[in-house]
Amino acid sequence: MTPESEALNASLYLQSKEAVVAADTKGFITHFNPAAIKLFRINEEQAVGDRIDNLIVDAQREAFRQVMNRFFLPGDKKLTQSTVEVTAVRGQGTSIRCELSLSSFEVKGKPYLMALFRDVTERKKAAAKLHEAQKMEIMDRMAGEVAHDINNLLVGVQGHTALLKIADTAEERAHSLSEIERIVKRGAEIMKELRAFARTGGTKDVPMAKAPMEL
Repeated sequence: MTPESEALNASLYLQSKEAVVAADTKGFITHFNPAAIKLFRINEEQAVGDRIDNLIVDAQREAFRQVMNRFFLPGDKKLTQSTVEVTAVRGQGTSIRCELSLSSFEVKGKPYLMALFRDVTERKKAAAKLHEAQKMEIMDRMAGEVAHDINNLLVGVQGHTALLKIADTAEERAHSLSEIERIVKRGAEIMKELRAFARTGGTKDVPMAKAPMEL
């Protein structure tokens, strides 16, 4: 690498708006750029030499280590790039949701892991609000459809009840009773559908854009 290339890489590293963290094969942080300082709210001296998995919440550290270790495996088993979603920990102990892009690189034949952290906390909140709005829209539409169906069933029952009162033959009464039984069964089916709908959390499957794997 030429001195110009090294200078350019150093400039990109320092000026990047994404938090760039590099670690060695043992998982110890070797580089921590200004954006990482801002994101994690710890200084470079605190970060360098600490373990990179300490930037992840306890519950996800083992899964993160397993992914990280695959970047240093030999042959075809080696990962060269991966994107995951993690919950990261800031210096004050607060947590943020991050999209984490991992890749490997070498310096003078020595392998390293590069991690780019992007804060997606607000994006997640916005997505949750959108999901809630979609759920409410579906529930409102479902309620309208059910009310319409139930009203039709009640009208049917009322009509056949009136026919029963004026029926002249056993055949007419049997027909009305059969129709009332059919309507009641349909009502039971609607209730079954409502219970199944409620078990999904009051929503339906909505196609989503492909998201990063979550740890």
